[in-house]
Amino acid sequence: MIEHSKHSPAVPIESVTKPTLRFLVIACSAQKKKDAGLLPALVRYDGPAFHVLRKYLRQASKAPTVLILSAKYGLLDADQPIADYDRRITAESADAIRADVLRVLGDRLRQQHYDEVAFCVGHDYQRTVEGYEALITAGTKVTFIPGGQGTRLRNLRAWLRRDQHTSRQGDV
Repeated sequence: MIEHSKHSPAVPIESVTKPTLRFLVIACSAQKKKDAGLLPALVRYDGPAFHVLRKYLRQASKAPTVLILSAKYGLLDADQPIADYDRRITAESADAIRADVLRVLGDRLRQQHYDEVAFCVGHDYQRTVEGYEALITAGTKVTFIPGGQGTRLRNLRAWLRRDQHTSRQGDV
């Protein structure tokens, strides 16, 4: 079916797609900005994945919802102010925070239907989200952004950019 207008060219209705709502859980980084006081989590964490994410967010027209998985704070909003700290995830600490991480994740996923949920987490952090399957609604795509650090960065960049390309196809 093609829609016609006096003032605009004919555009096939099928080519106009609604924006995809995406949700990203990204693990914190050992590299942090050492500024005293509190900084938003997205600013505090300063590893390579956060450089990629911040660069993307500065230019994105439709950014995903971002939550950060922290060894100290659990699952937190990207704008949540946090202090500098030094804590690495261990199997024991992952097990200890899992229930709270899943509670926060479930609360957020119930607030909005997302078309895709992605996890950009290393092996140690995957343990904190075990059981996520019970929180995902039918029809939601789940992606684990794979790879060692270099590969994971490329895959994160590709995942972030993917929706920008598809949403532009339908721009009129």
